[in-house]
Amino acid sequence: MKTVRELCQSLRSLCSSPHRRRGARRLSQSGDGLESRQLMTALIGGFYENESNNSASQANDLEVAQSELLNSVWSRVEGQIGGTDTQDFFRLQLDQMVTDARISLYNLSADLDVQLRNSSGRLLASGTRSNFASELLSIPSLPAGTYYIRVYRGVTSARSMYSAAFSATPSNSPVTPPTPVTPPVLTGDAEPNGSRETAGSVGQLTSGVANNVYGSLTGSDQEDWYRVPVGASGTLQIDLTGMSADLDVDIRDSSGNIVGSSDAALSADEQIRLTGLSAGNYFVRVYRYSDAGSSYRLSALVNDGAPVTPPAPTPPPVVVGVDAEPNNDRLSASPFGTMQSGVTTSVSGSLASAESYDWFQLNISDASSMTVELTLRNWQNGRGTMNRCDIVTHVQLCDAAGNVLRDSTPAFGTAPRGGIRRFELSSLSAGTYYLRVFRTRTGMASPYTLTATPRAL
Repeated sequence: MKTVRELCQSLRSLCSSPHRRRGARRLSQSGDGLESRQLMTALIGGFYENESNNSASQANDLEVAQSELLNSVWSRVEGQIGGTDTQDFFRLQLDQMVTDARISLYNLSADLDVQLRNSSGRLLASGTRSNFASELLSIPSLPAGTYYIRVYRGVTSARSMYSAAFSATPSNSPVTPPTPVTPPVLTGDAEPNGSRETAGSVGQLTSGVANNVYGSLTGSDQEDWYRVPVGASGTLQIDLTGMSADLDVDIRDSSGNIVGSSDAALSADEQIRLTGLSAGNYFVRVYRYSDAGSSYRLSALVNDGAPVTPPAPTPPPVVVGVDAEPNNDRLSASPFGTMQSGVTTSVSGSLASAESYDWFQLNISDASSMTVELTLRNWQNGRGTMNRCDIVTHVQLCDAAGNVLRDSTPAFGTAPRGGIRRFELSSLSAGTYYLRVFRTRTGMASPYTLTATPRAL
């Protein structure tokens, strides 16, 4: 954290006259810490965001200043949300524990919201007031560590400049580490089991026999942990099934290091198989992707000294894509459907008269090329008539963070011909992508058919 020695010079200059000197004495003797922090914030210009900062991995680092005079730490940043820029991330590094932490989002002209997340992505606090009301997050205390501030659209049409500020009181007293908690002996999802120290049990394991436990992650419950003992030269297989939303799983050793993970998309089953493990306790963590919530079944199978025979592969279920409202932003995107190399997947949808966006999520299992085509059904292969909203309707392909990879919008000064929007991509890595159907004018319905054809490289 930076000190504010330079700012004290400005403060002394500000308080140089007798009248201002008396005002400064009143401020220094005042118990209103917030007023003091606001004065110091006014003396700091902060900095403007640096794109691209649309994900936690691309977050801008916040410079945190500290004042011994005011016993306060703070930071300030300004930025803008609009167009294809749907969210901004800022990394907040705290070198010591702080109390009375506050994050404010203000100077808004549209509905923007703010979140605070920890280094694992877990949501700690959020502000979601409507319209262009300012947001204020109050957190009683934050341990030293890394945090992320996320500024994002409250509604899909929001476009606004913003200012964001962080302030807190540093804790000068040493933090007493918590007393280790003895792991619970109950089998299954017995709360609290939200950490490695409080991990639940999968029960007494017999080599070659699978044990099943049932649990759920909903509300404020973000993750469940289970302790699994493995014998000498053992093999461990973990299956996570029965979900209605996107839950993921990983396995960690006794030091907390990840030794295996599975993060299939949507509600697909998860499986991890590890061989040649040293004897000891291993920990299985079941956790939510984004804000997904679901019940689940966790199956643990150990074989001491013998490999596990993998089950016959199960073909993935065929998902038929549908324009399921609301799907007006990336976080609420509808599934586009099962993607297979050389097979065209199609979705029929419509932008209603007051609607501007439809989002669809698709997953590619292998590196592929892809052809995307949007057909406006009012066109009827040249036999129909497109309305004024059809003419400005287009499609984009975005990566998992929402960054636009390809756009069917023609170059400035030119107009599209006909009712088909089409583009090709020569190479896409395996992963999650989004198709976004959008338009720049509303007032009339725009029915469409959207197709995507991947081809494995």
